[in-house]
Amino acid sequence: MKRLFLIRHGESIQNQQDLLSGVSDVPLSQTGKEQCSRLRAFFSRFPVEAVFASPLSRAIESARIVFPQHEIVIAEGLIEFDYGDYEGMPRTHEDEVMRRWHSAPADAVFPGGKSVKEHALQVYNEILSIAQKTPAHNIACFSHRTTIRLIVAQVLGLDLNKFRLLPCSNCSVTTLLFTEEDGLQLQSLNVELEFLVRARFD
Repeated sequence: MKRLFLIRHGESIQNQQDLLSGVSDVPLSQTGKEQCSRLRAFFSRFPVEAVFASPLSRAIESARIVFPQHEIVIAEGLIEFDYGDYEGMPRTHEDEVMRRWHSAPADAVFPGGKSVKEHALQVYNEILSIAQKTPAHNIACFSHRTTIRLIVAQVLGLDLNKFRLLPCSNCSVTTLLFTEEDGLQLQSLNVELEFLVRARFD
């Protein structure tokens, strides 16, 4: 059995402003760096053997802070959803595209960006490939909110129109188990930093 820790990056500059970040390469905020430092203490108790990260700097920087002794392998398929022309817009912006994003996101396509279904297939195939091909038993994967939500939705067999109901906080840890017989299964969802730093797991 393999265990995959899906870790959302620490708070970014655009997270502070509640903007659509997507593939925009925005850095961690100071709070985000501090969150990752606290998460490092939690993972000092686990023998993580392989670390993957989205190619965006906020994920790479988070991985380097949490696992300073590990080589970080860039996994292109862990990148965040591409909001196209809507990159950097406030999440409170209202028009037909955003209304579809909130009500029926499975069919959403952002002008100049990707479709949700296309991204969902890409990210699921990426995490499955990592699980199948990585010889390590404990694997950390640093990614993004929409990407992690879409992976979990597919593992659970949820209607993709419901994926935005899944929580995914900054520096939270979602754990998947993988066996060749059963494939990917969800073990825990969105375990938040404040709980992680207080609890001890064996």
